[in-house]
Amino acid sequence: MIFCNIKFPDEVIANLHISWLDPHKERKITIVGKKKMLVFDDMASSEKLRIYDKGVDVGEEYLSFADSLTLRSGDVVSPAVAMEEPLRRECLHFVDCIRHNKEPLSSGSEGLEVLRVLEAGQKSLEAGGAPVRL
Repeated sequence: MIFCNIKFPDEVIANLHISWLDPHKERKITIVGKKKMLVFDDMASSEKLRIYDKGVDVGEEYLSFADSLTLRSGDVVSPAVAMEEPLRRECLHFVDCIRHNKEPLSSGSEGLEVLRVLEAGQKSLEAGGAPVRL
């Protein structure tokens, strides 16, 4: 079971929870932005993608801290997402790139960056959860 926090230079933070032991099989990604939130649930049979118009607006003029924040909750949109096997799609894309001399969506340098992050995670795990800087 792993809880991993990744901080990026542009102030973006990623929190990962990975477990092969968890009795709830989930493959879910939540992205929280300043104006909206996106949830992709790969285990959902329908509505795999949901976009929430939800957030917090900070007022410029206010008398107290409580008055400075306004919760905003709008519509939820669920665009259609085609059901495809991810590994099959990735393999077809790879073959297409070879056949037509195209640049792949995921380059070798991006793959190397993923390996660096995984290696840093392993070092952190071995150090009892100590942060590892890349």
